[in-house]
Amino acid sequence: MQQALERVDAEIAAWERRLAAGERVALGPALDAATDGAMLGGLLLFDTSVPGVSVSPYVIVPVAAFAAFFFLIVVRKAIALRKMKVKNRDEVMAGREGTVLQDLDPIGVVQVAAEHWTASSMGGPLRKGERVRVVEMDGLRLKVEPVETPATASTEGREP
Repeated sequence: MQQALERVDAEIAAWERRLAAGERVALGPALDAATDGAMLGGLLLFDTSVPGVSVSPYVIVPVAAFAAFFFLIVVRKAIALRKMKVKNRDEVMAGREGTVLQDLDPIGVVQVAAEHWTASSMGGPLRKGERVRVVEMDGLRLKVEPVETPATASTEGREP
């Protein structure tokens, strides 16, 4: 019994060291440690020398299953979230399209991503209702350019 507890402690310590070092960690050892720990904890919870006092297997098994689920799903997702690249506001806004709400000559108001922004035009004056694309952000002001609209099929490619 003592050897099993030492094995669980060693697996947890190794997993924590690899995680702290930034290695990609498989959750197999952690999952084993969680289920072993739950099972051993349930078995060692009460003194077995007293007859009739113990933890029911109907309690131990669901607790171990929940611990396995937790480490298999929740902890894996938490680790993945920690490794996600952080996106700042400037990166998210660049390239988005919007509509001019107040003429830009060169400064006005545009709506991008359901928000109203003060914007300056980089491609000359723009009128209300025109489509624009965010080029960059300068503090809380967007720098925008007009969105190129493709030529209509009725005028392109025909001879007079």
